[in-house]
Amino acid sequence: MPSTDSYDPEVLIRDLDENVTENHVVDFLNSHFRELEDLENLNSTLVELKENEQSLNEKRIQTQAKTSKVLQQALDSFNVTVNELENLQATRMELEDALADHCSIVVSEKPIEDSENETLMKKLVKLQQQVDSLERSKQYLKVLVVADELSTKAKQLIEKSPQKSLVPYTQLAHLARNVKSNSKEAGHAVSHLDTYLQQCVDTLWEDMKNRLTKKFKQTLEAFNWPTPIKVPYPPNTTDKFSAFRKAFTELLLLQRPADVEEVSKPLESKNSKEDNVPLPPLLPMQIMVEPLIVRFRYHFDSKRPTNRIDKPEWYFSHVITTIREHSPFLTGAVQAIVDDAGFEKYHAKNEFIRCLLVAVTRKLNNSVPTLLNSPQIFSHTVFETLQFDQTLRELHMYTPPGQDEWGGCVEVFTGKKEWFKAWLKVEKTFAEARYNEIMHSEDVWEMVDEEFPDDEYKPTKSAAKLINLLELVTGRYKLLPLFHNRIRFLIAIQAELLVAYSKRIDSAVDSFGNLSYSIVRAVPNVAATDITGVEGLKRLCRWLSSAGFISRTIKEWGEDSFFLELWHEVTVRAARNTGNTGNTGNIGAAAHNTGASPLPSPTSSISSTEQGQVTSSVNVDGAITVDEGTVFDDPAELFDNICERIQSLIVKNVSREFFNGLKAYVKKVGCRNISAITNVKTLAEIPNQILELNFGNGLATVWILDLKFQQLLSSKNRDTFATRNNWSRSDIYNDDFTRQQIPKLNNQSKDTTSRSTIELSPELYTPLSDLAHSLTFLSNNLPDRIFKHIYKDVSKELEDYLWDRILMKKHFSEMGGCQFEVDMEKGLFTIGKRWIRKPENYFRRLKDACILLTLPANQSKIESKSDDKLQQRTLSQVISMLSDDELEPIAIPKMLENFGVYHLTPKEAIDVIERRVDS
Repeated sequence: MPSTDSYDPEVLIRDLDENVTENHVVDFLNSHFRELEDLENLNSTLVELKENEQSLNEKRIQTQAKTSKVLQQALDSFNVTVNELENLQATRMELEDALADHCSIVVSEKPIEDSENETLMKKLVKLQQQVDSLERSKQYLKVLVVADELSTKAKQLIEKSPQKSLVPYTQLAHLARNVKSNSKEAGHAVSHLDTYLQQCVDTLWEDMKNRLTKKFKQTLEAFNWPTPIKVPYPPNTTDKFSAFRKAFTELLLLQRPADVEEVSKPLESKNSKEDNVPLPPLLPMQIMVEPLIVRFRYHFDSKRPTNRIDKPEWYFSHVITTIREHSPFLTGAVQAIVDDAGFEKYHAKNEFIRCLLVAVTRKLNNSVPTLLNSPQIFSHTVFETLQFDQTLRELHMYTPPGQDEWGGCVEVFTGKKEWFKAWLKVEKTFAEARYNEIMHSEDVWEMVDEEFPDDEYKPTKSAAKLINLLELVTGRYKLLPLFHNRIRFLIAIQAELLVAYSKRIDSAVDSFGNLSYSIVRAVPNVAATDITGVEGLKRLCRWLSSAGFISRTIKEWGEDSFFLELWHEVTVRAARNTGNTGNTGNIGAAAHNTGASPLPSPTSSISSTEQGQVTSSVNVDGAITVDEGTVFDDPAELFDNICERIQSLIVKNVSREFFNGLKAYVKKVGCRNISAITNVKTLAEIPNQILELNFGNGLATVWILDLKFQQLLSSKNRDTFATRNNWSRSDIYNDDFTRQQIPKLNNQSKDTTSRSTIELSPELYTPLSDLAHSLTFLSNNLPDRIFKHIYKDVSKELEDYLWDRILMKKHFSEMGGCQFEVDMEKGLFTIGKRWIRKPENYFRRLKDACILLTLPANQSKIESKSDDKLQQRTLSQVISMLSDDELEPIAIPKMLENFGVYHLTPKEAIDVIERRVDS
């Protein structure tokens, strides 16, 4: 354990001093005696150190003496301070006792029996209250005196100098404003003063106004106002105009102080919210309009014959006429006065119109209760109001002073929800009644008598009338200034009419389809001919024309500027709502009684019925971009789907009629081609025939020439073929035909024989005639592009049917293939030549199959001197090529092209060749 001496401060300091001294001595010796030669200076260094030691001792003695003296002085000061603090503490206690005694004397909590015993504090408070009351009374009286002086001064100056009279008037107005701002702090008494001063301001203003109005009316009487003042002005009216200008300017000076300040503000000082705030009306313009309003009320608010609730156009026309008659004077002389007076933001003509519209809006408001009981008159009145508003906007370029937009007088009806709903209900009821009338008419699906271009749908009467009705509805709401009102009309009326019409067509198509493909055809009042043949096509074409005409028309409407603006507003609002709510951004369809509307909701909220993706987006910087689209995209798609469905029914109907007539041909194809010539020994036994086939209305005539064979297959080749193919012996062929020996005809081969001499199969006459009639009807009643599309689909159906039911189920000899080729080329392919340049291109698989079916079996059957490479191709070559295992699969289509086969796959080519009995 360490000694306790090690923790003694004096010991620690002494040890520390010894260590420091030791280090200092070592450093000193090292610095002065680095070498042995330095020891010679030892004596001098020692003397120097002793002298320093003596000097330091003297300084130490002096410092100790001074320190003792300073410490003694500090101790004396401390003792004096302690004594002073003790004295101050005693004094504080004495003062506290004295203050407590004094407070008990001044303030007493005991009840006071008389005023003489009141405490001093209460007396002082009471006196102060009296002084304050007297001071307030003095200020109150002073304000009253000042107000009276200002009012008197203004009245004295108004006759002599209206400009100078505004100074005391403005001072009085500012005084009233200041008192009002301090009324809350001043109490009840000042609130009475505030009311009194405001009354003084109003009374003074009315008095000044009445005096100046009297002078102004005198100048108007000099012009025989309200008689229109015509331009150019007579020479003797100079003095009258001078007096009018002076009186008009004086009234302009009388605008309320706040109004004057508002008018005089520069445009830069106004924010965007204040730009659309209407400016206060001009006093002189109100006075000028007063007699015109009196005249208006005399004619249209009294019991005069001109006051008819069913003739709103009368008072609208009266107002328009009044504006037109006074416009030259207003835009000329009056506008110059207004500009010179510093009211450049006012347009005299617009101000005149605004003052006149007060009478119009009052008339409309008073008429609404009566109009609600007369739906037709109500609708007529709103329509005339919209026309009136449009006339003011377009003809007179009217906007209220200080505003960028004007809601119009129609706001009387749209501003109140119940009145707007009543109007919407009236228009909807009318539209629905008209729609029902259209759809219940006897000629609902009859075609209109007007001429239309070949590439457009010719509408039915119901479609044309519906479009007219929709245009009428558009005209009813197109002039509405507010988006939410317009979109409600679009959805509540037009969208529902479009949906109802589409459902009507859709229902008719459903019934037609059910009857057409139902096994049980016994339906009351429905004949079989109504859904088959041309009669069935007539129904389908009329429905198709109706839906197509509606679709095309509303698509054109969608590109109109009005509906484009409507769509832009819809998408922008939807995008903003999406940005606020964080949803995926679907525009909901407004649900109605008839179902979901195919149009966007009129509100910015997202409906639970999602219709489609919003066609707008919000960029990172907050800018909204609107994609292409129209408000009618969805209803147009609705009708387009119906059109596609009807076109599909037309294709099936035409194809089915052809298939039904083709049954006899399907049964006899192949066997007829062989058995018909079984007993023919010479060509003389084949009669020459020319048959004429009339395809309806004399539109298509097909000449069938006589059948002449130049060379038949040799029995040797046929027997060889039969040996290789077990399926070659078919019951549909006569076995004797392969062994018939017919003499050759003067070295003429079969391939050099004209196939035009082969007769068209008689079993095709009826189906081809029906097909021609159907296609002719379709071409006469449908647009060219639609007809060609249907023809293409019908061709595809026929090709598939012939491929599956004949080519893939029958067997053909070379001559049988030639007969089938003639049936196709002279029969089926020629039907469409009137409308299609190369109708055979719609049957490319059949065309290629005919090439394979008509190829000679081998080279021995072709004249060696023939120069036609295509004729030198044989069936055996095709079989050899297709059965060559070493041939690359990719090369087979190229090889088939050498035979003239361009559209069959190798698999299809093999399937066709397998139908040859001589392969």
